[in-house]
Amino acid sequence: MAGMESHWEVNVSFKGMHFFATAPRSAWSETDARILSAELYRRFPEAEGWTVTVTRWEGRGFEVPREAIKANAENMPERVPFAPKE
Repeated sequence: MAGMESHWEVNVSFKGMHFFATAPRSAWSETDARILSAELYRRFPEAEGWTVTVTRWEGRGFEVPREAIKANAENMPERVPFAPKE
């Protein structure tokens, strides 16, 4: 089963240098992105060197059938525990 997941990212930069960007969970809808970007635009004024941009990201996910997971697990060698270097 395939599904499309998208989110909006709001990026804030200062005088051309990246300052921060929102997490994918911050804006799932266009309405969320509009509210969030408007608030950030007010708090980080262009006149002081700030830039606020908005990008919509889309991704496609595919659910792996449980039978495929089982078959893969049955054909994989046993896991070797992680041992820190001495």
